[in-house]
Amino acid sequence: MRPFKDGHLVSPDTGDVVYTEEEVAFLKAVERFKMANNRKFPTLREILLVAKSLGYEKTGEAKEPPRMSLNRRKDRPTKWG
Repeated sequence: MRPFKDGHLVSPDTGDVVYTEEEVAFLKAVERFKMANNRKFPTLREILLVAKSLGYEKTGEAKEPPRMSLNRRKDRPTKWG
Protein backbone atom coordinates (compact mmCIF):
# COMPACT_ATOMS: atom_id res chain seq x y z
CA MET A 1 0.00 0.00 0.00
CA ARG A 2 1.14 3.53 -0.65
CA PRO A 3 -0.18 6.84 0.68
CA PHE A 4 -2.61 8.73 -1.53
CA LYS A 5 -2.69 12.50 -1.73
CA ASP A 6 -5.65 12.77 0.67
CA GLY A 7 -4.09 10.51 3.29
CA HIS A 8 -5.88 7.28 2.32
CA LEU A 9 -4.07 4.15 1.29
CA VAL A 10 -4.19 2.97 -2.30
CA SER A 11 -4.06 -0.67 -3.34
CA PRO A 12 -1.02 -1.28 -5.56
CA ASP A 13 -2.99 -3.98 -7.42
CA THR A 14 -6.13 -2.05 -8.35
CA GLY A 15 -5.32 1.59 -7.62
CA ASP A 16 -8.49 1.80 -5.54
CA VAL A 17 -8.64 3.71 -2.27
CA VAL A 18 -8.65 1.35 0.72
CA TYR A 19 -11.08 2.52 3.42
CA THR A 20 -11.01 1.62 7.10
CA GLU A 21 -13.96 -0.24 8.64
CA GLU A 22 -15.04 3.00 10.33
CA GLU A 23 -14.99 4.88 7.02
CA VAL A 24 -16.98 2.14 5.29
CA ALA A 25 -19.61 2.21 8.07
CA PHE A 26 -19.92 6.00 7.72
CA LEU A 27 -20.14 5.87 3.92
CA LYS A 28 -22.84 3.19 4.10
CA ALA A 29 -24.80 5.20 6.68
CA VAL A 30 -24.68 8.28 4.44
CA GLU A 31 -25.88 6.22 1.47
CA ARG A 32 -28.75 4.79 3.55
CA PHE A 33 -29.70 8.34 4.60
CA LYS A 34 -29.64 9.54 0.99
CA MET A 35 -31.82 6.66 -0.19
CA ALA A 36 -34.30 6.94 2.70
CA ASN A 37 -34.69 10.69 2.29
CA ASN A 38 -34.35 11.01 -1.51
CA ARG A 39 -31.38 13.34 -1.03
CA LYS A 40 -28.66 13.24 -3.68
CA PHE A 41 -26.58 15.86 -1.86
CA PRO A 42 -27.20 15.94 1.91
CA THR A 43 -26.43 19.15 3.76
CA LEU A 44 -23.67 19.33 6.34
CA ARG A 45 -26.35 19.38 9.04
CA GLU A 46 -27.73 16.11 7.66
CA ILE A 47 -24.25 14.58 7.54
CA LEU A 48 -23.82 15.56 11.20
CA LEU A 49 -27.12 13.78 11.97
CA VAL A 50 -25.78 10.65 10.26
CA ALA A 51 -22.56 10.84 12.28
CA LYS A 52 -24.54 11.24 15.51
CA SER A 53 -26.71 8.26 14.57
CA LEU A 54 -23.50 6.20 14.50
CA GLY A 55 -22.64 7.33 18.03
CA TYR A 56 -20.31 10.25 17.36
CA GLU A 57 -20.55 13.09 19.84
CA LYS A 58 -18.55 16.15 20.75
CA THR A 59 -16.30 15.29 23.67
CA GLY A 60 -14.40 18.52 24.19
CA GLU A 61 -13.15 21.69 22.59
CA ALA A 62 -12.89 21.79 18.81
CA LYS A 63 -9.50 20.96 17.32
CA GLU A 64 -7.85 22.27 14.19
CA PRO A 65 -9.25 20.32 11.21
CA PRO A 66 -6.76 17.78 9.83
CA ARG A 67 -4.90 18.57 6.64
CA MET A 68 -5.80 16.01 4.00
CA SER A 69 -3.12 16.73 1.40
CA LEU A 70 0.34 15.38 2.10
CA ASN A 71 1.80 17.66 -0.58
CA ARG A 72 0.37 21.00 0.59
CA ARG A 73 3.02 23.57 1.44
CA LYS A 74 2.47 25.28 4.78
CA ASP A 75 3.08 28.73 3.33
CA ARG A 76 0.47 28.31 0.56
CA PRO A 77 -2.74 30.25 1.26
CA THR A 78 -5.89 28.19 1.52
CA LYS A 79 -9.45 28.93 0.50
CA TRP A 80 -10.41 29.38 4.16
CA GLY A 81 -7.61 31.76 5.09
